[in-house]
Amino acid sequence: MKFGYGIMKEEEKTGGKVMAESKRVKTTVNISLANYIELKELISKNVISSMTEGINLGVEMLIKEKRRELYAKKMAEAAKDKAFLERTLGSQRDFDRIEA
Repeated sequence: MKFGYGIMKEEEKTGGKVMAESKRVKTTVNISLANYIELKELISKNVISSMTEGINLGVEMLIKEKRRELYAKKMAEAAKDKAFLERTLGSQRDFDRIEA
Protein backbone atom coordinates (compact mmCIF):
# COMPACT_ATOMS: atom_id res chain seq x y z
CA MET A 1 0.00 0.00 0.00
CA LYS A 2 1.47 3.33 -1.00
CA PHE A 3 0.56 6.68 0.44
CA GLY A 4 1.12 10.20 -0.75
CA TYR A 5 3.30 11.12 2.20
CA GLY A 6 6.94 12.00 1.55
CA ILE A 7 8.45 9.11 3.48
CA MET A 8 6.27 6.53 1.77
CA LYS A 9 7.41 7.80 -1.62
CA GLU A 10 10.83 6.53 -0.55
CA GLU A 11 9.23 3.07 -0.72
CA GLU A 12 8.80 3.51 -4.45
CA LYS A 13 12.50 4.37 -4.86
CA THR A 14 13.81 1.56 -2.67
CA GLY A 15 11.26 -1.04 -3.67
CA GLY A 16 10.10 -2.00 -0.20
CA LYS A 17 8.31 -0.94 2.93
CA VAL A 18 11.16 -2.21 5.10
CA MET A 19 13.50 0.39 3.63
CA ALA A 20 10.91 3.13 4.20
CA GLU A 21 10.44 2.04 7.81
CA SER A 22 14.19 2.07 8.48
CA LYS A 23 14.56 5.64 7.24
CA ARG A 24 14.14 8.42 9.77
CA VAL A 25 12.89 11.92 9.19
CA LYS A 26 13.42 14.67 11.72
CA THR A 27 10.41 16.85 12.37
CA THR A 28 9.13 19.21 15.00
CA VAL A 29 5.78 18.58 16.63
CA ASN A 30 3.73 20.57 19.06
CA ILE A 31 2.09 18.47 21.74
CA SER A 32 0.00 19.47 24.70
CA LEU A 33 1.77 20.13 27.98
CA ALA A 34 -0.28 17.33 29.56
CA ASN A 35 0.94 14.80 26.97
CA TYR A 36 4.51 16.04 27.36
CA ILE A 37 4.34 15.54 31.13
CA GLU A 38 2.83 12.05 30.69
CA LEU A 39 5.58 11.06 28.25
CA LYS A 40 8.28 12.37 30.59
CA GLU A 41 6.76 10.34 33.41
CA LEU A 42 6.76 7.18 31.28
CA ILE A 43 10.41 7.81 30.43
CA SER A 44 11.33 8.30 34.10
CA LYS A 45 9.63 4.98 34.93
CA ASN A 46 11.48 3.24 32.06
CA VAL A 47 8.22 2.36 30.33
CA ILE A 48 9.49 4.00 27.15
CA SER A 49 13.09 4.85 26.36
CA SER A 50 12.60 8.32 24.91
CA MET A 51 10.20 11.01 23.81
CA THR A 52 10.80 9.87 20.22
CA GLU A 53 9.80 6.31 21.06
CA GLY A 54 6.62 7.49 22.79
CA ILE A 55 5.61 9.68 19.87
CA ASN A 56 6.44 6.97 17.31
CA LEU A 57 4.37 4.41 19.24
CA GLY A 58 1.47 6.84 19.38
CA VAL A 59 1.68 7.57 15.65
CA GLU A 60 1.86 3.84 14.83
CA MET A 61 -1.23 3.16 16.96
CA LEU A 62 -3.11 6.01 15.30
CA ILE A 63 -2.21 4.76 11.81
CA LYS A 64 -3.33 1.20 12.64
CA GLU A 65 -6.61 2.46 14.09
CA LYS A 66 -7.34 4.69 11.09
CA ARG A 67 -6.49 1.88 8.65
CA ARG A 68 -8.93 -0.42 10.49
CA GLU A 69 -11.60 2.29 10.31
CA LEU A 70 -11.01 2.74 6.57
CA TYR A 71 -11.17 -1.03 6.03
CA ALA A 72 -14.41 -1.28 8.00
CA LYS A 73 -15.88 1.58 5.99
CA LYS A 74 -14.89 -0.08 2.70
CA MET A 75 -16.34 -3.40 3.84
CA ALA A 76 -19.59 -1.70 4.85
CA GLU A 77 -19.78 -0.12 1.41
CA ALA A 78 -18.92 -3.42 -0.28
CA ALA A 79 -21.62 -5.19 1.72
CA LYS A 80 -24.16 -3.01 -0.09
CA ASP A 81 -22.89 -4.32 -3.44
CA LYS A 82 -24.98 -7.33 -4.45
CA ALA A 83 -22.33 -8.66 -6.85
CA PHE A 84 -19.66 -8.48 -4.13
CA LEU A 85 -21.88 -10.43 -1.74
CA GLU A 86 -22.56 -13.09 -4.36
CA ARG A 87 -18.84 -13.49 -5.10
CA THR A 88 -17.96 -13.61 -1.41
CA LEU A 89 -20.64 -16.12 -0.51
CA GLY A 90 -19.78 -18.20 -3.58
CA SER A 91 -16.14 -18.32 -2.52
CA GLN A 92 -17.13 -19.31 0.99
CA ARG A 93 -19.31 -22.15 -0.36
CA ASP A 94 -16.37 -23.34 -2.50
CA PHE A 95 -14.06 -23.39 0.52
CA ASP A 96 -16.69 -25.15 2.62
CA ARG A 97 -16.92 -27.91 0.01
CA ILE A 98 -13.12 -28.29 -0.12
CA GLU A 99 -12.85 -28.51 3.67
CA ALA A 100 -15.71 -31.00 4.00
